Amino acid sequence: MNYFEGNEFFLLLFVVLLIGFVVNFFEKRKDYYILALSLLFAGAIYGKS
Repeated sequence: MNYFEGNEFFLLLFVVLLIGFVVNFFEKRKDYYILALSLLFAGAIYGKS
């Protein structure tokens, strides 16, 4: 099973990267963003299997 295919994965990746650029631009604390991002992708990947 390939998790890196389909429009929903790339849409999620685009949104996450966009939020990451905004967080980095304003130099906010990134610890909670990294934790939330890890949980989001883990849930997305394990939810498909």
